[in-house]
Amino acid sequence: MRILSIDGGGLRGVFAANLLQRIRDAYGLRFHEAFDLIVGTSSGSITAAALAIDYPLEKVTELFDDSAGHVFKKRWFGAFGLFAARYDKASLAAELGKVFGERRMSDALSLLLIPATNIETGGIHLFASRYLNVDRGFVTDTTHVKMVDAVLASCAAPSFFSPHVIDGELLVDGGLWANNPAMLGLVDAMLRFKPEFKDISMLSIGAGSGYHPYAFKHRLPMSWGVLTGLGLMKPYELILALQANSFSKFPGLVLSPDKFLRLNFENPHKVRLDNMRTIPELKRMAAEVFEHKRDAIGAFVAKLQGSGAASLS
Repeated sequence: MRILSIDGGGLRGVFAANLLQRIRDAYGLRFHEAFDLIVGTSSGSITAAALAIDYPLEKVTELFDDSAGHVFKKRWFGAFGLFAARYDKASLAAELGKVFGERRMSDALSLLLIPATNIETGGIHLFASRYLNVDRGFVTDTTHVKMVDAVLASCAAPSFFSPHVIDGELLVDGGLWANNPAMLGLVDAMLRFKPEFKDISMLSIGAGSGYHPYAFKHRLPMSWGVLTGLGLMKPYELILALQANSFSKFPGLVLSPDKFLRLNFENPHKVRLDNMRTIPELKRMAAEVFEHKRDAIGAFVAKLQGSGAASLS
């Protein structure tokens, strides 16, 4: 069982898309064939869903590059997320529509999982490309849902974008509970195929670690509430960072060291979820991580290509 997991992180998804493009170019991978299961959260769901339909990675990176300017264009009445969402979801929907069109989750060429959050029930919501006949308190019979809707729901970061309604459910960012969806992918694989841990391989792509939103608290004699209100603190980004960083360690505790590879970068304080000026820096980080981890990536891919695919029936 071969799993690809892609973290969420707003525009930091540029890192994952560029890194995966470098891996593809170096080793000739077709990700929907190389991996049995692809799982992605928030901006990671864009790349995950694109890979699951064999959409060109070059166009995914172009999507981040070319659409960021109008997708992340602040609305004057939503500048701080006080009266409305900071950004217009319609712009994001239009761009995603160009990628996914009328495709539904069931059209994925590999297993595809996209997490979201139900803010009415306070529960988790999972979009799956194939039905899983297991009652675990979350939705899995979502094969009829359009990919663009599943991705919009997973990308609807609170205060950044308005919630997305699907089948009467009010849904927001899956990053609230699965910003690093590696464990979600691992559990789903265990439920579907019941493999032994030794038979599972996982490539996990991050969106930056080491975020320190309160690092300067001793230098500014203000309350955290004031700093947050002024936009100097980013509690939402802290939640995403904590979730991703903690869950990044768990798969490595149960999977063989040669079958689990986590690729990530140390996140400078300036690399925000919606800072378009950091796109060149994110591309540079992708290039650096690829070069620094080239041997580990090569060894992982060699084992990946030598393993058989799981039966998806």
